[in-house]
Amino acid sequence: MSKNDEIKKELEEVSPFLANLEKANPFKVPVNYFDSLSDDLASELFAKEEQSISPERKRSWLDGIINNFAALFTPRYAFGLASLLVLLIAGMLFFNDSSTPMLAMEDLSSDEMQEYVNNNLDDFDEEMIMQIAAEEFKLDVFETIEEKELDSYIENFIDELDESELEELL
Repeated sequence: MSKNDEIKKELEEVSPFLANLEKANPFKVPVNYFDSLSDDLASELFAKEEQSISPERKRSWLDGIINNFAALFTPRYAFGLASLLVLLIAGMLFFNDSSTPMLAMEDLSSDEMQEYVNNNLDDFDEEMIMQIAAEEFKLDVFETIEEKELDSYIENFIDELDESELEELL
């Protein structure tokens, strides 16, 4: 038995429908198709070449910038830029601490201000307090007090302090 006969027998066993199909060429070519094919192809190619050959214009630096900017909006980069923008906005909203209202100084009573200063006296710098007082009362504290007066005041203050108060200050 030849190999061809074996293949036909196996095909009849596996699929009788395919084995019974006619073995004819279903494709038909129009008459004189290949005679005019080369001429048709040549005319189409020459027409496309004439369209594509145009005087090459010089690209300016602005064209390069515009092309690069337009490339940012291709899907490849647009998704990345959109993600970055979403993260920036989410970060700004998350880290913006607008939930705690700022109290205006006008809303506080003088007793509340005095209590705050007394409780947080260590947080204030003496020079800062002197500058604020000078600005508030339009005084230049350092020009109105002479150095000798200041030294004598400090010496008297230290002399009046007892040992326990000195240890607390140090």
